[in-house]
Amino acid sequence: MALGECAERWNVDRPADVMAIHHAYRNAGCDLVQTNTFGGTALSLKCHGLESRADELNREGARFAREAVGDGVFVLAPSGRLADFLHPLGMPVKPTFFLPSHSRRVP
Repeated sequence: MALGECAERWNVDRPADVMAIHHAYRNAGCDLVQTNTFGGTALSLKCHGLESRADELNREGARFAREAVGDGVFVLAPSGRLADFLHPLGMPVKPTFFLPSHSRRVP
């Protein structure tokens, strides 16, 4: 993955690669994996122009993780930043906050 590339986009552009990573963790004996969704908030995806695809990218990331590891392995869906960076790291403007949608269980 190139520096600055959107990892969550791999959930739709390179699903076989995402699943291969999950398979590798399962085969190594992990009983818990994380979805490829840490930067999947609309706010984080905005810098890649993908904010309107947040639900799709997160849904696919969760689906592929679950399919790849099967039963007996927990799948966690981490969430990244929920607000703009504040001054001095970000712009000295009124911050934007996003409330995460309710937790969803992936079948």
